Amino acid sequence: MSRPIDPPSPGGDFHTPHLSAKPIGLRRGLLSAGILALSVAAADPAVADFGSASIKELDQATIEVVSDGENYTHVLSSSPAITGRMTMSLDALKYGRIVSWALWPSIKAEAEAGNGMPKEQFQELGASKSYPLGDRPKKVSRDLPFSIPWQKYAPYAKQACNELASELRSFQGKSNEEIFASDRTISLKVRAEVTWEMSGSGAEYPRRGQVSGPAVENSAIKPVVINCKKTPAPPPLTPAVTAAAMIVNGYDPVNFAGKCQMRLKGAISSNVPNLDVTFRYVDGEGKQSDLKSINTTADQSGSFEHSYPLSPGHKTGKIRIVGENFNFTSSWKNYDFECGAEPTNDLLTLLPPRVKFLEVLPTAKEVRVRGHMCPAEAKMIGSYVGRGSTAGKAVLKVGGFAKSQEAFDVEDGDVEYIDDEYDLHWATVKGSLRQKIEFSLVLYNHLGGEVDQMTKKVTFICRKLESVDNFASVDPEPKTVSLTVGPGSGMLLKNGYSCPVRVLLTGNVQSNEHPLSGKVAFFANGEEFKQEALSLGGYSGSGFAAQHDLDWSPKAAPGQTAGNLAGSAPTKQKIVYAMKVFNSHGAEIGRKLKTKEFSCVKLASVGAIPTSPPGKPAGQMAAQPKFTILAPRNRVSNGEIRLSGAKSNQLHTLAFLRKTQSGYKLLNSPQLPKQMMGNTGSFNPDALGGGTWRLKVCQLLNPDQCKQSDFYLKKKKKSPGMPEAAGIRSRR
Repeated sequence: MSRPIDPPSPGGDFHTPHLSAKPIGLRRGLLSAGILALSVAAADPAVADFGSASIKELDQATIEVVSDGENYTHVLSSSPAITGRMTMSLDALKYGRIVSWALWPSIKAEAEAGNGMPKEQFQELGASKSYPLGDRPKKVSRDLPFSIPWQKYAPYAKQACNELASELRSFQGKSNEEIFASDRTISLKVRAEVTWEMSGSGAEYPRRGQVSGPAVENSAIKPVVINCKKTPAPPPLTPAVTAAAMIVNGYDPVNFAGKCQMRLKGAISSNVPNLDVTFRYVDGEGKQSDLKSINTTADQSGSFEHSYPLSPGHKTGKIRIVGENFNFTSSWKNYDFECGAEPTNDLLTLLPPRVKFLEVLPTAKEVRVRGHMCPAEAKMIGSYVGRGSTAGKAVLKVGGFAKSQEAFDVEDGDVEYIDDEYDLHWATVKGSLRQKIEFSLVLYNHLGGEVDQMTKKVTFICRKLESVDNFASVDPEPKTVSLTVGPGSGMLLKNGYSCPVRVLLTGNVQSNEHPLSGKVAFFANGEEFKQEALSLGGYSGSGFAAQHDLDWSPKAAPGQTAGNLAGSAPTKQKIVYAMKVFNSHGAEIGRKLKTKEFSCVKLASVGAIPTSPPGKPAGQMAAQPKFTILAPRNRVSNGEIRLSGAKSNQLHTLAFLRKTQSGYKLLNSPQLPKQMMGNTGSFNPDALGGGTWRLKVCQLLNPDQCKQSDFYLKKKKKSPGMPEAAGIRSRR
């Protein structure tokens, strides 16, 4: 018979040894000791087994944990191993024998890190031994070295520092700036842990009591501390130009009769306010302008505008700006215009192009700012349509400054698109972490005159990182979010055009080590059209699918272009699709954007092609599915589902039908799956029971394309003698 050692006294560095007086049996013990040894006196008339362990030598060590201003992040690899020597002494006394023993080191953070830090034991770094019958000693003493490498204690040391930071926040009201402004140390107690098993006699009821060894000054015991390091102050910024942009226009103010000018407009941004910047204009042949200067003012940005006279004639080339006192250049800008040429009458009578839509959405990129997660980038996409044979340029502007531009040469009904990304800057945002930015799409004719524009003001808001269980942490976020936009089923045949009707969206969400719960929602040009529940365990993933119906009606919808389909019905449209992930609190934690352009194709001959009935896509004739069912088939013993020929992102519906005398009947059970993705899946055979079954598999987006397979499950026999009443459990 064996017993555990008596529990340790609170706060003690050692434990009471096990006392026993039973005539026959085995006795086990577990001890933990620091620098104090144990001594024990046998009780009358009992005989006691004896065990003690202690740290004999301990080398000095300082463990360094670095921080980022909000959390302690990791242990420096230059931190030393915790090394020393530990001793153990076991004595089975008169009638006992030692069967086995184990000795290992442990660490525990002292009170600086609060009362919640448990002891961390390293049994894998210790020593142990078992003795065969007939070769079991009465006494064992060991003096062994130990070493705990930094990789082993690193998680514990980081947690201890974060516990300390949590204590300072909760009980002393300190801010992160105060906590991480200085180094903070935590004492680390290193102990020796011992356990043993002995045979022999002992008392039926062991005596309990704390037996103290004398406190010994030991110069060989050096301190081991954790240094929770302060966050170093960021190095001072070296003044620099961070961005330079420019647009080029030609202008002839007097009837295009020779007074031609090149107008250069743009902006320069810097990483510090009020920076004086000098630059020159340089053309493609290397010619340079006089020296120009600009100040970026308090908002770290400054604009400029200069004009240069040009002689009559055709002017073409490229130009950019080159920094003088700072090393920077803008991108090359091409120009091509006439100086002194009279415009033709037909150009003056044509209508200019018109802006159709402008969409601005934050992308999935985020940046951490003062305990918040902020969008780091915005996606701009605009569309415009020609209303005659015209040329000019389309410019995307942010805050009134040109971000990008594209030249156009369009005919009546032509649709063009322009898109770009804009980096969101939060360093200069004070107070509440939100900013409202004005975005514009401006159209200019070939003379540089503005002919149409659309402006949107978009507010970007940061989300606060919540604190959980006194630890600075964030809501779990997905590891990856993916989205694929592909063709769906059906085509619309009308007035000599063939147009896609349905779009298939397939997405996937993968979790990190934390579970995720909430919802996944699909959007088209900012409007939600479907959502599904999300529930993932750690390190897992799930697929999602949705279909979006395209609208080719004559109404003016964003992204659609008028053509000749039916009056002013569109023949082309561009849609920004988004799949967004929301947590259980409704906060967005991930997204993926995809832009897709759809076009109607004009048929060479429409006489032989039937027109679809109103509201029903044509060409949806029943087709044989391209997949087959490999399992389950015939007699089966497991719940494996295997298909051949299905695509990995295809969703299928599943139906299980039981064979009866009157035919096959559908079985609805919460234990059976309703859908599967790709070629493999599974089901619970116990939810079906024995008999003949049929599995019907259909494509989710093409429900008329199905396959079925019949299989047989053997009936299970009841175990004899087992009670059938619910709630009765056999006793052991």
